Amino acid sequence: MKLGIFCNRDYRDFSIPRNDFLLTINEAVFRGHDVYFLKTREVNDLRSAPASKLRTEGVKDVYQNGLRGTEQTIDLFDLDTILLRDTEVRGPDLIKKFNPLEESVYFLNNPQESVNAGDKVNHQKYFEGFPTARTYVLRREMTGDEMSKTISAVLAKEEFPLVLKPSNGFAGKGVTRAKSREELESKAKELFDSYGCILVQEFLPEACKGDTRFVFLGGEFLVSFQRVSKGNQWNLASGEEIQIPYVPSEEEIRMGQIIARRSGLDLVSVDKIGLNFSELNASPGFEHDANKVYKGEGLQVQKQIVDFLERSSKAFHQSK
Repeated sequence: MKLGIFCNRDYRDFSIPRNDFLLTINEAVFRGHDVYFLKTREVNDLRSAPASKLRTEGVKDVYQNGLRGTEQTIDLFDLDTILLRDTEVRGPDLIKKFNPLEESVYFLNNPQESVNAGDKVNHQKYFEGFPTARTYVLRREMTGDEMSKTISAVLAKEEFPLVLKPSNGFAGKGVTRAKSREELESKAKELFDSYGCILVQEFLPEACKGDTRFVFLGGEFLVSFQRVSKGNQWNLASGEEIQIPYVPSEEEIRMGQIIARRSGLDLVSVDKIGLNFSELNASPGFEHDANKVYKGEGLQVQKQIVDFLERSSKAFHQSK
């Protein structure tokens, strides 16, 4: 299998904080697959794309010396599979870039479904019928009167503090809290300088304790763990987190599985704050399991991901 991995950083930048990613690459290389690392923004010609062909000499080598690569140019139509990971290119630009490849290459995840999941407005559709924070939408194109009426309607139902977040933000960027109407309006105005759509949500006090992440692969449960903020931060992305094992109930798996399948994503995480589902991520990290791996407990999650890539890529190309 020829596997292309698209990311927004240089492969040499990855180290222990993203070790789940390194170990997945390591597993694919160990099996003899050709693995190429590409930075999404640097790819302008699909027939002649700058890439690094990756190689590793073992798990410990990945941690101690990092990944090693040989720079070359490749034709993306020669790839069997593409893994989209943390791409800076989003929205219509992502679909436009990869659309010509979709008939000849298997994607994990599908670009259109990734874009859909990247818009948090859609998360409310995925979470329908399940507990989640009450959410309201503010759009930059609203007139001043429309904005004022919408905010008044929100405040008639909710109490401060309220959470504001960009609908297409990621890694906690742009997420803030408002403690008054004046602060809500001023922070919304600031966010509209960079984002066209903002979500206003009720604040969940349990967020200060962290959340629980459930990862699904091919619609089936893969792994789960709790993410706890070291500094009691309500926005996990704003500080350092600790990941600890979590054994989910059958009901949690059932609900998360329905949400994951609604998204149409093959690899996806569903996050939960207290009893409420909070976010869905098309490029999930699961460093906790990788930390277990490095302590000698096996490459089970990484093996399952590469197994899935092999099966799905084979089925995709046999159907053509």
